[in-house]
Amino acid sequence: MTAIHHIKSVPVLRGLSADEARVLGELASTVELMAGTEVITPPGIVLIMLGGEVNCFIRDAADQKFLLSTLSRGDVVGELSFLVPSGGNDQKVELQVKAPASCLQIDSSAFFEIVCRNPLASEELLKMLAARLSAMNRFAIQAVNI
Repeated sequence: MTAIHHIKSVPVLRGLSADEARVLGELASTVELMAGTEVITPPGIVLIMLGGEVNCFIRDAADQKFLLSTLSRGDVVGELSFLVPSGGNDQKVELQVKAPASCLQIDSSAFFEIVCRNPLASEELLKMLAARLSAMNRFAIQAVNI
């Protein structure tokens, strides 16, 4: 599979034209993560999962670790570094690799320039964010009911 086809097979990127996919491929680098690896998401970087399985954690004010979600092919992490203005999102996401994973790493500004030009990519990203918000709402309700 060529790099362009690989990029376009990811749901949030499937609507990109061949030229947009080529530009993204030139701007992005592929990162391979070994099982058991723990990573803190770098600021200003978006990771697009190409394969594997990664647990996403945050820490609360008491420094307790909470599982947000499990990421797999097509999921995106780091999007808040662009969506929330500087200083408004100081929450670091910790990634724990469950199964060997591969992802595209791209500067958040470049990623969102491409997404903003592509309605299908924007729609897919909004769906992903809505699903995360729904999961966080359920988590908050359960925490209050404990």
